[in-house]
Amino acid sequence: MKLLVNNPKGFEIRKWHSERIRSVAEIEIEIAGNNEEFYSHLPSADILMCNNSNFKKAWLEKASNLKWVHAMAAGVDKILPDLPENILLSNSRGVHSINIAEHVLGCMIMHERRLDLCLKAQLKKDWILKGLQLNPPGELHGKTALIIGLGKIGSRLAKVLSCIGMNVIGIRSDVSKKSEFVKEIHPIAELKNQLQKADYAIVALPYTKKTCHLLGETEFAFMKKTAFFINIGRGSIVDEQALIKALKEKKISGAALDVFEKEPLPESSELWGMDNVIVTPHSAGITPFYMERVVAIFCDNLKAFIEGGRLPTLVDPKKEY
Repeated sequence: MKLLVNNPKGFEIRKWHSERIRSVAEIEIEIAGNNEEFYSHLPSADILMCNNSNFKKAWLEKASNLKWVHAMAAGVDKILPDLPENILLSNSRGVHSINIAEHVLGCMIMHERRLDLCLKAQLKKDWILKGLQLNPPGELHGKTALIIGLGKIGSRLAKVLSCIGMNVIGIRSDVSKKSEFVKEIHPIAELKNQLQKADYAIVALPYTKKTCHLLGETEFAFMKKTAFFINIGRGSIVDEQALIKALKEKKISGAALDVFEKEPLPESSELWGMDNVIVTPHSAGITPFYMERVVAIFCDNLKAFIEGGRLPTLVDPKKEY
């Protein structure tokens, strides 16, 4: 059995990663970039490990022996549409949960304690104490966080936020699944009603046909004027122009955005110049432990594949995640 790894920059498989994989099953491992060497191994590959954004439909024309594709990220929107039904697809959901939860918490603390204003004032050598006294920093403790999407990332975030004394409510497609750190769980149909309660609304959903523009002008109108919006899911889950309008008209207090409808975020975007917006360049998922976690998730799937069991992170084509 052969595993072929597409090895793009930033997602490199190292020698000790290969050793970890071989500790689960004695399989042949070929590691190559998207080049002539990679294409030469495709016809004999049983398993393909690749990054969602690097995937090419042309690979499938040569991969005549392929049985399973494992994505190095949680997102599979570039792979799933072109993958035949007879080929299994698993993803690396859970790989981002620790670092993205910390990223969200950092944005929330920055906003709540007015650290973003202090940083901007520091660059101008401006002592803004009087301004902060008029608009004083608050506390996250006791406030309500609405987590839209309680997958691996959302569940980890719920744990972190509950530990600092926040009231956590959640939105998920399957309300029968409970979460230890979420006080209330509601279906997506209840999104508007739950947005009214939120001091912080955080999107942690995958992008699918159903989640495209899930939040738009109507949804932002339901939020408190003091509410803060955070998106670490996918840019297209939010109608970006509706969000910009809500921010300009002060219908919500601000936003922290790591993902956008078009990336890189165009220089012409109004989001760059807004004082109530924190922009990060799709960096919430970056961590020095990324590939270590990807390989651990892959190994759990490989063990199940060898034993003929269900892959732990198998993607459901109907749900698109």
